[in-house]
Amino acid sequence: MVPSLKRTVGQLDDMDVLGPDGTKIGEVEEVLMDASGQPVAVVVDVEHGVGIGDKEVIVGLDQLRDDGRTLTTALTNAQLGTLPIWDD
Repeated sequence: MVPSLKRTVGQLDDMDVLGPDGTKIGEVEEVLMDASGQPVAVVVDVEHGVGIGDKEVIVGLDQLRDDGRTLTTALTNAQLGTLPIWDD
């Protein structure tokens, strides 16, 4: 369970992530856990149209809100471009 978003890890998989203007920026690919097994971040597969290229970036759970259907973030495209890249 991801308490801050009130969803299970399985429910977050492939959820759309919208930017501050409501435009889809990507979707959740993975939920990342800390050493104690607590969820701390998600990997978002960012779409080409966002302007930072096709990347998978790590977004902290504190940067996401659940609106009931999708996840939203206040991060701008420029801020997304500065996030750590997930390279599995």
